[in-house]
Amino acid sequence: MFATQQKKNANLHIVLAALLAALAMTLLNAFEPPTVDDVAHYYYARHFAEDPLHPYEFEIEWHQRPIEAWNVMVPPVYAYCWAPAIAWFPDSVVAWRFCLLPVTWLFCASLLALLRRYTGRHATALMWLFALGPAVLPGLNNMLEVPMLAVGLAALQTGLRREGDERGLQSVACQAPRSEVWLLAGGGAPTRRERLVVANAGANPVTVDIQVHGASGPIASVNGARVAVPPHGRVGVLIDAIAPGEASPVVHVTATGGLITAVLEDSWIDGATGRGRDDVGPADGPATEQVIPAAYLTGVATLRIVVPGADEAVVQSRALSPNGAVPLPADQVVRIPGGSVRDIDLSGLEPGAYALQVRADRPVVAAVVIERRDAGVAQSDLAWVPATAVIPVLAGSPVPAGTVSRLLLAGTAAPWAATVYVVGPSGAVTSIPAQGVADSSWTVDLPAGAAAVWIRPSSGTVRAGISAELADPTGPLVTLVGINPATLTTTAIPVREVRR
Repeated sequence: MFATQQKKNANLHIVLAALLAALAMTLLNAFEPPTVDDVAHYYYARHFAEDPLHPYEFEIEWHQRPIEAWNVMVPPVYAYCWAPAIAWFPDSVVAWRFCLLPVTWLFCASLLALLRRYTGRHATALMWLFALGPAVLPGLNNMLEVPMLAVGLAALQTGLRREGDERGLQSVACQAPRSEVWLLAGGGAPTRRERLVVANAGANPVTVDIQVHGASGPIASVNGARVAVPPHGRVGVLIDAIAPGEASPVVHVTATGGLITAVLEDSWIDGATGRGRDDVGPADGPATEQVIPAAYLTGVATLRIVVPGADEAVVQSRALSPNGAVPLPADQVVRIPGGSVRDIDLSGLEPGAYALQVRADRPVVAAVVIERRDAGVAQSDLAWVPATAVIPVLAGSPVPAGTVSRLLLAGTAAPWAATVYVVGPSGAVTSIPAQGVADSSWTVDLPAGAAAVWIRPSSGTVRAGISAELADPTGPLVTLVGINPATLTTTAIPVREVRR
């Protein structure tokens, strides 16, 4: 009874203390005119007030050119909160500021609850110090980037088919639109098919140029490799029609007139036997070092490397184990002509958890494919994972549901350390410390039912990936997920609305 009353008193304290702090923040900003990015938030909120069911179907001038509204990072929740104030008080800055009060209170309450958990009796004072400090108060206004945006968002598309021609387990991370992508997947078997899917989320048509690279260099297509992607649409292109029979295809996609996302579908049927299917997202862009967190390697595995430029590249490859770098069984150092692709067999590595490191004197792009097959079972599955980017602050990914999954971290150049946060099905978070020597990997089995993982490096250069498997009587099912950070950049520029 006493404990219950204590909890009620603590909750009431959080509510009241947070409300007072929110009122103070609001009053101190009540008469400050809109500045910097406030103007962009105003245009969004005004549009939401006029057309709440189509919040991003308009254009603004951004970086001195009109673009679709969804391209600018303006969170919708606050815009909807602000919209009634603009409708009722179109010229009152004070009213606009007070519409921020519920969000400001939520921020203060969350901050106070967190501080009470970790600082005890000093929590209230620290909350006031932070809320009214120079890091928060001057930028509060309508610029929710300071400090109330979520730290990040990660999404994953997963597909599963246990039988038929499309049998396989596939996972591909959702992407931010971009103008250029490199996709590594596929092979030259007569019954193997590669299909490129390009999506355009914008309101304008986009022209896409497709260049396929192979073992002998860029492939000249007789069927043409330029397609138009309609607004809010997608287009599928069979790579076999552009580069028939190429044993080591790499697809380079460039967009003109807008931004796109792209996925390469790789499916393989050997006679009546399914060899697997996977959906492959973009690899990290060309660089002189690439790291692929390939997780658990066993059986057939191949490293694919492409040299985008015209000059030959000298390429060194090696595996990263928990104890440090491990030489490859063959082709540790190779010369690859400019524009060409090289496949390196990894099957000679002892089964275990590895990342693959590729270093070259010219920028390259790389990925790894594994084929998983159980003894005495005809069906197999294949999984691709491209090179991933270094995690600067935080990165995460959902975990494919219902799978047995492992998380693999790879650190290069120097000893490294990170904290792994595993999110359970109920939202509970478990933190796991991770560290390793220079040029090493680290693996942890994720608990059953894990919903997501987040990685926060504290030292060194860290990359991450997930390996997920499903047992099936007809053969194993496997997928690999590379975890890339979502980079956030904020730039203060003048904005004006462009009416349609």
